[in-house]
Amino acid sequence: GDLAQTTDFVNVRRSPGVANKPGDDVLGALLPRSTVVILDGSEQVDGLAWWRVGGILVPGGEVRGWVAEATPAAGALLRYAPKLPGTGVPDPLTGVYLTAPYAGTFDISQLWGENADYYSRFSYDGVPLLGHNGIDFWLPEGTPVQAVDGAVVQQVGFEQDGFGNYVLLRHPWGESIYAHLSGVDVSQGQQLAAGQVFGRSGNTGGSTGPHLHFAIRIDPYQRTDGWGGFSDPLPYLPPESYRLPPYILDQAAPSLAAALPSLAGAPRMAPPSMGNIPSELRP
Repeated sequence: GDLAQTTDFVNVRRSPGVANKPGDDVLGALLPRSTVVILDGSEQVDGLAWWRVGGILVPGGEVRGWVAEATPAAGALLRYAPKLPGTGVPDPLTGVYLTAPYAGTFDISQLWGENADYYSRFSYDGVPLLGHNGIDFWLPEGTPVQAVDGAVVQQVGFEQDGFGNYVLLRHPWGESIYAHLSGVDVSQGQQLAAGQVFGRSGNTGGSTGPHLHFAIRIDPYQRTDGWGGFSDPLPYLPPESYRLPPYILDQAAPSLAAALPSLAGAPRMAPPSMGNIPSELRP
């Protein structure tokens, strides 16, 4: 299904509609800027359009339920992710996205916002994380890692108990980070083109299995926003470059099963550590 993002706090319900519902109809509330996958809909109930979605509650974990597309009081509650400054990315209607950080298609081992309790022990500039602040992809060790857009290498570093080998790239619209690499072939200040390989995925630092941690920052950003200034990169990547985990999908939907032959998905990875790096020094 298509990906959408919330514009505000949005209640997820067991069934569409708000009138005469029991208290346990609300499964939880999605935070603003939460990414969801559209599973079904829309249905018109109580004068509102409702979509069945899968996503991550922060805290709370995965959820599947119904959300309103808009309300008269709040306006739009669901939208496509906003475009990166000065670009046409993303544009789901025309298929314009960033280059994936690797070639091929890989499973996701950890979504944005997962494991809130675990990640709250790590902070940026003194502010604890609200949840996992990136996307983890199951990449076998040694898989070539490439720039998602034209960039200058802003930082190449190593964190023993955190990101391991990592690269931070500076783009005209913001930043992108690639962590737990097994090897890096660039140095600070180097220019990279979109799709240019600069390293290899690995299992370094606080990693709990071979994978790539990837995230983006969109200008202007605030490191103290509970996410270290990062944004969920998934809506900005080509849909054919990843497989969503089954726990946010409607496995009963035959159309999804046909579209995703590996619907059983990869096993869930224990959340990697971010180490004891001083919060103001985190990349």
